[in-house]
Amino acid sequence: TSMVELRGEWQIKFVSGQKMTIPNGMILANLGGKLTLTEVSKLECQLKVSKPDDGGAPYGIEDMSEEELTKLKSQLSGENS
Repeated sequence: TSMVELRGEWQIKFVSGQKMTIPNGMILANLGGKLTLTEVSKLECQLKVSKPDDGGAPYGIEDMSEEELTKLKSQLSGENS
């Protein structure tokens, strides 16, 4: 029932073959809706991007390696790797 807050580096991988690296981000998550048999519960998340401590760029986008892309597609298809 309480809000979860995690800070650190984040990577978002896209099925298009790119990945976004966020060196200094904070994700806030909490349960939305109600936990009942008649309603759908939700997990509400918000990612906040902050300036890195070293003064670099707040995020970067680059192509994934073939190995990373194959692993991502395997995970999305439900296979274990």
